[in-house]
Amino acid sequence: MINIKDELKSQMASRIDSLLRDKGLDDLNRFLLLLIVVFLLIDLFFKIFIIGILEIIFVFIFIFRIFSKNKYKRVKENRIYLEVLLKIKEFFRIGKKKAKSFKKNKNNIYKKCPSCGTILKLPLPKKIGIKHTTCPTCNKRFGFLCLRKKRI
Repeated sequence: MINIKDELKSQMASRIDSLLRDKGLDDLNRFLLLLIVVFLLIDLFFKIFIIGILEIIFVFIFIFRIFSKNKYKRVKENRIYLEVLLKIKEFFRIGKKKAKSFKKNKNNIYKKCPSCGTILKLPLPKKIGIKHTTCPTCNKRFGFLCLRKKRI
């Protein structure tokens, strides 16, 4: 009897292991889980019908993504999510820096490095024309056209 119970337990454990193998949480699943928790908290205090429906939809999507056997599509979905998230972060980060720096300082030029994307704050040259600079992060030298000159 003891051997049968141990054998059943080991069979169940191996089945569960095989079912959940390579079913880790990627970034999109973490975001879905966060949305589910947020909607649960909102639903706890405010009984709104639409939030309950959204909560159920996100739970089904989360479970579907966890137990899906088509790993290629799940990786592709996660990659798209990460690209969109990166664009949103870049928009807010660069947009705020540019707006603040342009308002504060009109004696500088702001150029983006073509290789790494770092925004460089360069002083206005005395003459108009093609200028060269080196990026401090990637050490790549690049040229740019300067159309403004420093007022003397």
